[in-house]
Amino acid sequence: MEKRFGEDGVRAIVRAEQVGGKAFDGGASVAPAERQAAAEAGRATSIIKSGERALASSNASERLLQQSKLGAGLKP
Repeated sequence: MEKRFGEDGVRAIVRAEQVGGKAFDGGASVAPAERQAAAEAGRATSIIKSGERALASSNASERLLQQSKLGAGLKP
């Protein structure tokens, strides 16, 4: 999706999948016959990006937990 629509396009896809967002149709660069496939790919991309954000958040939480465990023994 990023190769086809670029980073801005992928952000637009993710925004379109949020509640109340306008459905992503690919704009003028997508033929009318391919718009359904573009919408389905947009939903999949949104799910992937959501998972990536959740993983990054989980990793950040784990790092903070490890830092607090390591730092706990160093305090006077």
